[in-house]
Amino acid sequence: MPQLLDILQHKTGFIVDGIGVHSSPNSRDDDEHEVFMGICKTELSPWHRRIDIKLYPATEFPFALLYFTGFDHFNRSMRSLAGRIGMHLTDKTLCWRVTDAMKDGQRVHCNTEEEIFKALGMKYKEPRERDI
Repeated sequence: MPQLLDILQHKTGFIVDGIGVHSSPNSRDDDEHEVFMGICKTELSPWHRRIDIKLYPATEFPFALLYFTGFDHFNRSMRSLAGRIGMHLTDKTLCWRVTDAMKDGQRVHCNTEEEIFKALGMKYKEPRERDI
């Protein structure tokens, strides 16, 4: 993360200010997820924008990709469907629930977005189709 932020802030000027950088513990193990929150601006626009940069392990990439390429209503609908069939879907994992207390159970291994849709019994939708 420090190397990326150095390039985006000092070498390109894309990031103009930082709100914060932190590591958040993963709910499943000892891995941490680094998160940068800041303000960016391009030369093409007079507007400043909020930007969040999150680093994920490769095993969580399909879940993060799905989460960040879907419209909010679509994402909530997928998470709701997962809950109705006894699963839990996040930007990091898909797993089975083991108790009514919503504790995470066994992970469902998915290497691609398509495998996540299949595990939920859904037909795959391209990112441009993820609107409700």
